Amino acid sequence: MTAHRVRRDWYPLIAGVLAVVVAEFVLILWTTSGHFTYTLDDPYIHLALAENLARFGHYGLNLEDYSSPSSSILWPLLLVPFLTLGAGLYAPLIVNTPCAIATVLVIHQLIVECAASDAKHGTKVPCVWALLIFFAANGFGLIFTGMEHSLQVLVTVSVLYLLIRMQLATDSGKELPSYNHYLLVLFVVLSPLVRFEGLAISAFAIAMLIRFRKPRLAIFSAGLIALSLVSYFHAMLALGLPWLPSSVLVKSAAAADVIAQTSITGKIAGAAARAASNVIGNLESAEARLLLVIGLLIAALSLRTWRRGERMRLTFAAGVVAVIGLHLAFGRFGWYGRYQAYVFVFAVCAIPCVFPGLLFGTTVKREGRMLFGVLAALTVTLLGLPQHLVPIITTPIAAANIYQQQRQMHEFVARYWKSPIAATDIGYVSFENDHYVLDLWGLGSEEARQLNQSGRRNVLPALAARHDVHLVMIADRLISDVLPAEWQKIAVLELASRRITAADAAVSFYVVGLDQAECSHVAEQLAEFKRTLAFPETLTVNAGNCDRSEITSGF
Repeated sequence: MTAHRVRRDWYPLIAGVLAVVVAEFVLILWTTSGHFTYTLDDPYIHLALAENLARFGHYGLNLEDYSSPSSSILWPLLLVPFLTLGAGLYAPLIVNTPCAIATVLVIHQLIVECAASDAKHGTKVPCVWALLIFFAANGFGLIFTGMEHSLQVLVTVSVLYLLIRMQLATDSGKELPSYNHYLLVLFVVLSPLVRFEGLAISAFAIAMLIRFRKPRLAIFSAGLIALSLVSYFHAMLALGLPWLPSSVLVKSAAAADVIAQTSITGKIAGAAARAASNVIGNLESAEARLLLVIGLLIAALSLRTWRRGERMRLTFAAGVVAVIGLHLAFGRFGWYGRYQAYVFVFAVCAIPCVFPGLLFGTTVKREGRMLFGVLAALTVTLLGLPQHLVPIITTPIAAANIYQQQRQMHEFVARYWKSPIAATDIGYVSFENDHYVLDLWGLGSEEARQLNQSGRRNVLPALAARHDVHLVMIADRLISDVLPAEWQKIAVLELASRRITAADAAVSFYVVGLDQAECSHVAEQLAEFKRTLAFPETLTVNAGNCDRSEITSGF
């Protein structure tokens, strides 16, 4: 295939991705009254961190203390130059859209080269295959989460593509140009820096480099990864923070246990126990079962390569299965289809890499390939629908959730309250807001995280008092077990649309440690703010709850 032919094949792929992105963007604007919003609150955490880095060189959501709320080492740093240039909240979208286009192009070229390696006279691969794989992996939905997962998927498929090129060259007795090796090292090093799950992809790549008899590249890659991670861990410890991000420790019980254990034996035993429990828990989700089916399919088909003596392909298949197993043991599934996207696209793209004849080879009958395609489509539809296909359909509604809750919380704090607050969703209220935001979950507050995980959440009111917090915005059910009776609810903000990604259908506003006059003033501010809402009926203000001579904090 000539370079001209490759470029011509790219046009429909680029047009297809852009068409979906533009359509989703327009639909989001329609559902949010013309205000672009991401489908999750989490991207605003990264934006707030990047904003403080760009403006003050400070690592944290609040200038008063340090925090490590980002589950990605690289992503907030990548956003800094875009914020410096004035891109604002569009920075993640500006990065994610080219990442999505590049991912589809890499997937297409990967399939093309795998097909050409097996077919005697070449095989024309329709562009739709790459778009379907990207769609099935929730690639379009990831763009509008505003998170680092689009970049993670690109890095993952790039590692896989460069490895398969190396394998094809080895099979044919050729040597690839050196720039292929440099690119592979770059993506292998980037993988864990984008997200820690990428360590499994990097380990797979390093093992394959050793198998390809390129130990220098393997050692160089491993050394750069170790240097990068150690530098990050050292920087966090120097700031008085745990060496793992607070977001990882809050969401991963295994990581929290490893940090808490003091002995090596205890760390290993704890990690093993958590891994076994995690596998059982993960298999309750349809996406995990789908991934397990793909892994078992690859394992079963790899026996053919073993019988034919193709040791290289057998090693490749074993590595793919190992990556799937590691994610089942230590990874997560769900949360709008973003946690498993990288390993899903990795597993699906590995099938034509390891077994090109299964789909494209001249030795396989057309009817057999069609049957396999139908079965694969049915498997994805029946087992993977909840998290792989639903997000792309509900993206505009999910964005409306964030607009109607988190953006409005931000607007009230920035335009009316202009003082410290406490919240459970701290992304949007922290972005473009210089006032202190106390995170009651602990992603943005290491002190709150330790209190939560020690079971001493009843002392969170004292923590709020220490930061002069007099307004709390929370979803009641999230911390209803420790909600102080002295906190007085004066307003409720409800969704006007179906709940998709919002933590709850309503957010409650509580006043803390204010007298009757001060409480009434807050109620007046909320009533005035209500008149500015696109859906004013969603905010209910109860000023009557201020009719007490003194509302104490109980601290």
